Amino acid sequence: MSADTQVGAASLLDRRTFLKVGAAVGGGLLLGIFFDLAGEQTAVSVAEDGA
Repeated sequence: MSADTQVGAASLLDRRTFLKVGAAVGGGLLLGIFFDLAGEQTAVSVAEDGA
């Protein structure tokens, strides 16, 4: 593989990976914030029941 090919492949993979990771992290943060705000009591009682 030439350096150019490696850079091209890496940038394509990086873009896809970045989008996937960004979407996952962004979604996870939004879900985390939502559950922190809306489901705090539920999460605590579920954790206590499971313990």
